[in-house]
Amino acid sequence: MLYPRWRSIALLLSQITSRSGTISLFLAQHADQVYGVEIVPEAIEDARSNTFLNEMRNVKFEVGASEEGIPC
Repeated sequence: MLYPRWRSIALLLSQITSRSGTISLFLAQHADQVYGVEIVPEAIEDARSNTFLNEMRNVKFEVGASEEGIPC
């Protein structure tokens, strides 16, 4: 398990590398909540599908530019 101080870093990495959600789903095993942001809508659809298929409840993906922040 990741130490509490690493949780915010895990959330940041997820935001930057959303795409199909692979890294986000891995990080979700070690964080309370993971947010993913991606500018490509099709990638978000894939990430949400992967989240559903892996029964992850603590992952959220939104379409947007990462430099604008997390729109969740």
